[in-house]
Amino acid sequence: MITNIEPMDGVNLEQGLRNTGDSIKVYTRLLANFFISCPDYHQQLQVAIQEKKPEQIRRVIHKLYGVSELLGVELIAQDCSFLLSNSQAQAENQLLMESKLSSLLLHLDRIYMQNQDKIQIWNKR
Repeated sequence: MITNIEPMDGVNLEQGLRNTGDSIKVYTRLLANFFISCPDYHQQLQVAIQEKKPEQIRRVIHKLYGVSELLGVELIAQDCSFLLSNSQAQAENQLLMESKLSSLLLHLDRIYMQNQDKIQIWNKR
């Protein structure tokens, strides 16, 4: 059990710590970097959506899925998993896919904003 880090909504701290070698210092540094990157992921997705580039959207989501799964950021990983597994159904279910993609963008924004204070603390370690 992790005692040095307070619980966060949508983040499985035990999973992330286990996946990063059980080093709290390494894990918090990687998690802070992930939180810092959330606005970049958001921007990359927005550009790909506006330019109607489904392959670019898929690449960004795939990268985001890998990082969020590694770090235990279940909130983001679940959205990405849904989008990746249902990308073939996009033509038939465009509204559902757009809704899930919007949800992912909102989650990226929320997780970044909610963890600003942690980012600064963890980067000082």
